[in-house]
Amino acid sequence: MIQSMTGYAALVRETAQGSLFLELKSVNNRFLDLQFRVVEELRSLEPSLRELIAAKIGRGKLDCRVSFTPAAAAGRQLSLNAELLQRLAELDREVRAAMPRPRPTICASPASR
Repeated sequence: MIQSMTGYAALVRETAQGSLFLELKSVNNRFLDLQFRVVEELRSLEPSLRELIAAKIGRGKLDCRVSFTPAAAAGRQLSLNAELLQRLAELDREVRAAMPRPRPTICASPASR
């Protein structure tokens, strides 16, 4: 059975955090040539993607594009973390005790000397 090395696939996956988009384009090539276009936030996934693809594909030129669009912040509910706020206040008092603020010095203007 002959399998073509030319192909195209695109997938969008919706999650609570946002939309993940993956696009693959392949053409015939004597060797395996992987090209990635990944947004900076997902750059850490590139080595894992390379390993997954190399385990399944032996040759061909493959362009892989991955992007992520965060969900709109309109539906998110914000709440105050009272424990964290209290801990920050305690740390603020400790820092102020360890490093008291210096009193301002009054400098005479050069004209009055």
